[in-house]
Amino acid sequence: MYRFLVILTVLYVIWRVLHAWGRKIVRGSRGAEDFSRFSSRGRQRRAGGSPQPASGDELVACAHCGTYVPLARLTMGEDGQLYCSLACTREGVAAEHGMHSG
Repeated sequence: MYRFLVILTVLYVIWRVLHAWGRKIVRGSRGAEDFSRFSSRGRQRRAGGSPQPASGDELVACAHCGTYVPLARLTMGEDGQLYCSLACTREGVAAEHGMHSG
């Protein structure tokens, strides 16, 4: 009987140690949500970037078509407005002066 209690106690201790070790691994591991394309943490990890955008990455709407473009890529027209491309710059300036570009 004594031998049975010792074996049972040893098995219980081993089970508790393995259980605690397994819970620690599960808590510290990446879950399925990290690999989801809808998870912001997963996207940041895959992109390898930081969650904060760089200073030149502020998005601004084009004055003519309304497309949001990074501030660094915008062009300024003669009227002082910001445009996404040279074509929008020409059309926007022409529209402001009441001309139709063709």
